[in-house]
Amino acid sequence: MKVKKVLNNNVALVQNDRGHECIVTGKGIVFDKRAGDEIDPDRVEKLFSLEERGQTEKLSKIIENIPLENLRVCDEIINTAKCELTGLSDNIYLTLIDHVSFAIERHKDNLDLASSIKWEMKRFYPKEFRVGLMALDIIEKRLNMRLPDDEAAFIAFHLANAGAKNSSYLEESLHLVKEILDIIKNYFSIKYDEDSTAYGRLLIHLKYLSRRVFKEDSSILEQPSNRLIYRLKAEFPEESSCVESMGVFIKQTYDYAVSDDEKSYLIIHIHSLLGEFQKGIVS
Repeated sequence: MKVKKVLNNNVALVQNDRGHECIVTGKGIVFDKRAGDEIDPDRVEKLFSLEERGQTEKLSKIIENIPLENLRVCDEIINTAKCELTGLSDNIYLTLIDHVSFAIERHKDNLDLASSIKWEMKRFYPKEFRVGLMALDIIEKRLNMRLPDDEAAFIAFHLANAGAKNSSYLEESLHLVKEILDIIKNYFSIKYDEDSTAYGRLLIHLKYLSRRVFKEDSSILEQPSNRLIYRLKAEFPEESSCVESMGVFIKQTYDYAVSDDEKSYLIIHIHSLLGEFQKGIVS
């Protein structure tokens, strides 16, 4: 393989024998080399070859100024993520390498950031959050520094983005779910038991509702009886009133009309949630 561009002493953009662009890394692998020179394949530690057109060039610009030890850690994290999660796109190389390396350098300067979506990532994307914690373990093991758990949330966010069919609405979806949960909590003055079955079911339903709001999911709900919504409104007026408030909020904020079918499920979920909450108070 021939050097196309020297990024630093340890990283180069190269062209392989098939004419494809790749990025190779290795300690001192391109020291004293220029464009057109051959690289010894035995000295290559890692080769990055991204499928999407133009991605390799973008990656080369990202890692040009990243220390080799950070790049090694990032590669180990991505390999771990690929073993634990499915469907990750090549975009993970662009976003995660940039974020993790920057987070490491910020931590050295005592500039750790707090995540505003840590709770949402932990609840809605537990697998990704767990990999985020594994990433912190890798960083600690390789670089002898422990980043705060907020960084696990940031890493989980990038992983969820790389695995989503349409990632542009991920953060908005998380905030929508949190806003709906706040409406319910404030309406009934309750405290959530995050380990309860009813709460878990409500979260799952709200997650899919948010996907429908942002048109990421075109699936149709299983149709309940046409008369069910009227019965539920009569039997559970408080739950129904809360759901109507939610519907108004979603329509005004996101221009999405919540159907009667959707409202029926929400009323049932909220009623179940309130039942568990009352049980907790009594016991």
